[in-house]
Amino acid sequence: MNLDAPVLLFKEKEFKGRAVAFETDEEGNATYSCDDFGAMDFHDAAVSIIVAKGYQVTLYEHCGAGESGDKRRRLEDTLTYTGPVKIAKLPMERRTSSLTIRSCKDRGDCAAVTVWDYQNFKGDSREFGVGDYYHHQYKFSDRAESLRVEKGYMFMGYEHGEFNGKVDTYLGPADVSATNMKNSYSSIRIKKCEDNDCTAVTLYDGENLGGDSRVFGVGDHSCDVFGSIGFHDRTDSLKVEAGYMVTAYEHCFNGKPNTYVGPKEVKKTEMKNRISSLRIVKCESNDCDAVELYDNNDFGGES
Repeated sequence: MNLDAPVLLFKEKEFKGRAVAFETDEEGNATYSCDDFGAMDFHDAAVSIIVAKGYQVTLYEHCGAGESGDKRRRLEDTLTYTGPVKIAKLPMERRTSSLTIRSCKDRGDCAAVTVWDYQNFKGDSREFGVGDYYHHQYKFSDRAESLRVEKGYMFMGYEHGEFNGKVDTYLGPADVSATNMKNSYSSIRIKKCEDNDCTAVTLYDGENLGGDSRVFGVGDHSCDVFGSIGFHDRTDSLKVEAGYMVTAYEHCFNGKPNTYVGPKEVKKTEMKNRISSLRIVKCESNDCDAVELYDNNDFGGES
């Protein structure tokens, strides 16, 4: 058995008893299903674990590994650990039926955000890598009071378990000694910022790109999001970075929309104080500027 394997599971606490080594492919990733665990005679047997440096493992209570999008995967119990780490007694004692391993070439991908259950970075803590964490995967529900976001990553904490309700957004590097939504995150989403994916659009509550502002990344930003960040119907001007397109809506993804393709600075938007949701996409090739519409004749006015 390879004692230097990315993941070692043991049948007894304190790394004793029978052990099984879990290897990865050339890229450092692997999935072990319920069938794999059965073939190894290690179904619901793991009590302790060692994860090597440079790897992250997610343990599943049932057969969730490899079943992306399956609702069952969202609801089952999971545990995620980022190496190097040794856990002498798993909280999911004798309840691991499948697992996934991924390489952390950039440690931030596996530990982009750290949350603490007390203000000022004190108390129990958890690390989270890039991905979506539903209520049962989060394992820190309604506990976070402070957090740290590494440079190049964005954190979104949602009030409810299916990425809805009020939301807190922090762009790294950020040390947040007291979160806005104290003890209220039930699901979280963590993104790696490629190019300007996390800062594609900036809205301002004054004309000429002045006043208070909010930054938005690629994706859909609902009325709930605007309400939770205090920017509902406040936008007077906006900026779109090159390579991105934003559609601004008067209501919750309906009502009068306006579309802007970057690079674009709108010093005074026609939708003054009427933007309540956004849809932002990254442009591939020239697919965002194939058609541009103007608000009056002779290709003039806002476009």
